[in-house]
Amino acid sequence: MEPYPDGGRAGMHRSPVGPPESSSPKVRAQFVSLARRTMALFGVTLLCAWGLAASRAGATSPAVTESTVTSVQDNQSVTLTGIAVSGFEGAANPLLVSVSTTMGTVSMTETTGLTISDGYTFSGGSSFSFTGDEDDVNTGLASLQLTGGGSEGDATVVVDVSAEPSLGGGDSLAYDSGTGHYYEYVSDSDVTWTSAATDAEGLTYEGQSGYLAAIPNAAVNTFVTDHLNGAENVWAGGMGTLTEDGYGGDPSVVRYWTWLYGPLAGQVFTECTNWTNTCDHIDDVGDYYDWNSGEPNNDGGGEGDDAEPYIEINYGGSGDWNDYPSNGGGIDGYVAEFGNLIYGGDFSGGASSSSVVALTTTPGAPTAATATAGAGSASLGWSAPADDGGSTITSYVITPYIGATAQTIVTVSGGSTSAVVAGLSPGISYTFTIKAVNADGAGPPSPASTAVTPYAPAYPAPSTASTASTASTASTASTTPTGPTTATTPTTVASTSPTGVSIPTVIPAPTTGGVAATPDGDGYWTVTPLGIVVPHGGADVYENAGGGTPGAQVVGIGATRNGLGYWLAGSNGSVAAFGDAHYYGSMTGRRLNRPIVQLAGTPDALGYWMAASDGGVFSFGDARFYGSLGNERLKSPVVGMSPLPSGDGYVLVSANGGVFPFGGARGYGSMQGKRLNRPIVGIVEAPDGRGYWLVAADGGVFAFGSAHFYGSLGATGKQPITAMIANGDFGYRLVGPRGALYDFGANP
Repeated sequence: MEPYPDGGRAGMHRSPVGPPESSSPKVRAQFVSLARRTMALFGVTLLCAWGLAASRAGATSPAVTESTVTSVQDNQSVTLTGIAVSGFEGAANPLLVSVSTTMGTVSMTETTGLTISDGYTFSGGSSFSFTGDEDDVNTGLASLQLTGGGSEGDATVVVDVSAEPSLGGGDSLAYDSGTGHYYEYVSDSDVTWTSAATDAEGLTYEGQSGYLAAIPNAAVNTFVTDHLNGAENVWAGGMGTLTEDGYGGDPSVVRYWTWLYGPLAGQVFTECTNWTNTCDHIDDVGDYYDWNSGEPNNDGGGEGDDAEPYIEINYGGSGDWNDYPSNGGGIDGYVAEFGNLIYGGDFSGGASSSSVVALTTTPGAPTAATATAGAGSASLGWSAPADDGGSTITSYVITPYIGATAQTIVTVSGGSTSAVVAGLSPGISYTFTIKAVNADGAGPPSPASTAVTPYAPAYPAPSTASTASTASTASTASTTPTGPTTATTPTTVASTSPTGVSIPTVIPAPTTGGVAATPDGDGYWTVTPLGIVVPHGGADVYENAGGGTPGAQVVGIGATRNGLGYWLAGSNGSVAAFGDAHYYGSMTGRRLNRPIVQLAGTPDALGYWMAASDGGVFSFGDARFYGSLGNERLKSPVVGMSPLPSGDGYVLVSANGGVFPFGGARGYGSMQGKRLNRPIVGIVEAPDGRGYWLVAADGGVFAFGSAHFYGSLGATGKQPITAMIANGDFGYRLVGPRGALYDFGANP
């Protein structure tokens, strides 16, 4: 599972539905209390962002302003003017300030009156934290600098300020910008695991209750080790369970480990086939853990509290973990965590700001350089670099070569991708390379052109000439849409009384990153914006098969034709393939006018489309490009895409209910211009390709063409809806933001 941006597992095998079998009554009571709090939390709309600090709920007076700087050149530094803290003058304690960036490095030169947090430095890195009063903090922030790191893109610099850096009794407190959570080390040489769990829940910070910390990935493990001074040999919130009957339907799993508290409660991270001795790991490849050598081993072979059911982290300062009995001795305290969401956590009493700064770099290399011989000259053509470095290309530099020896360069101003190089010696063979230049400088050279031999003016010209190739891997958005539909009356309207609504067991993670159904209709997947894939019914979780992981908030998931794999798409156009899904390319490294909102696979699973909120469409593999809204001015952003079952076209839908068909797709009506209680969030094509359903955020369903209407949530007051999945022509399901399911029609 991958609950945080760094490392971990993109998916979950299974989650226990109750407290571990060998738990004491006290731990069982804590588990029930946690479940109640978690279920209460699910009634709140969760606002998560990939790599951004959550805004502080209830922060009325405290504030942090954003920077006025909008860009920085490659490997240059810029002072982020405009960032300032206000509204904390009455704070009794020094402020705790955390600064982080998603690209490049941040540093601060004025540090008078400020104390750097343990494990950090002011001199440069992706993040640092410090304490000080408001005046000294603002003096320091006035010297805050961002340095480009040799790559191009938008850096998000987050400044998070807390008014309560001291809890009184805790030895150190730190804010992790990677999770948006606070972590506190509490020193107590007499504490047992069970009492530590109770004590941690008694702590509060900025309106959030504490809990024994979860360590879901290497980044958090390193953070606790490096930034909580003295937190060695301490308790964390993991617990092992022994079972004779096997776990999760697998009789070979007789010992397993689970995080018990916080938003990751119920996540299994270690499964063993043996009761004692070093764990014989099974079925947990990809789950993060950092067990010490020979651990966990249930030393002594006991059961319950007489075994070693609890987790001790940072053993001897090494960062490694041990399994240990609750009262085994030698424990120096525990680590408490604060944050009720997978990222961030509805804190109060603080403030934050996010400043977006464009990092530019030199352009990529031009491609497809060709040359045609002329009279003492050569005519050149080339393709512009796929990546302009985030800055407009201002010129090209051409270098002629005789063998390996460079000749006098020629500069072509502007963005032209052709030129004539004169003054060449007839009868001599030349090749040419081209560099693109922007405000950051010249990029790398293109591959050498074909060799040509200029001729003397009296000689006839060659009969043929080479032309420049015009290849880019992805189809780009056209500027003219084909056939958007105008507002028409829907064949059926949303009812106000749902029929056959089923409310399943909620799952412990927000799932607003996308929904995809298995082809047989027996299951479906939900995915969070952080890439956590949760299977339901007959769906399964698969390992990464190519393309890496989305480098931004996950916005879409698409299944392959046999349901044995899927793709995840990031808002920046990145794509990751899992299971039998193949990676066919992405928009990574390319500038998008607006973020991607959905990915859809082709019927044969040999390609996919991605749609952006401005209506741009990008095709990969065997996905054909049929057109897009491109640079059209839209009254409402595009929120969804649905291809025809044949793959011969697709339909886009906007938040105001506008429907835009392309290729072989037809428009059968829309909600554009009609009053909607809530905006449209998705579109699903009918099985015969002659109609479609629109679904709104309040669960309203609008059927057009051959699509049948089976009911809706309408204005029933249920939780918001994020997606719809269809079961052929027999019914459909509405999916809530945490995986809640509402059935209409004949669903399995």
